[in-house]
Amino acid sequence: MNVGVGPVAADFLLPDQRLIVELDGYRAHAGRVSFEADRERDMQLKVLGYDVVRLTWRQLASHPAETRRKAAEAPGRGGLDWNGPAPEGRAGSGQ
Repeated sequence: MNVGVGPVAADFLLPDQRLIVELDGYRAHAGRVSFEADRERDMQLKVLGYDVVRLTWRQLASHPAETRRKAAEAPGRGGLDWNGPAPEGRAGSGQ
């Protein structure tokens, strides 16, 4: 979690798949400024050769198995390794 990738602190890094997974809570990512900043981060990561998957905190908290399955089945993500439990510690953050 919160791994430095170039100028970006990525929520989750799966280095073997060159994949960044970002968890976006509504409170922290609502509004024009956050929307634009997220797109800029995505572009920086793409330039560095990473794919970015954005998930909402609610998706992962409410439907973790389904969300993981869908992310793993995304085009180009065959065999995505989602080992381990869902992240802890954010449930109380209102995201």
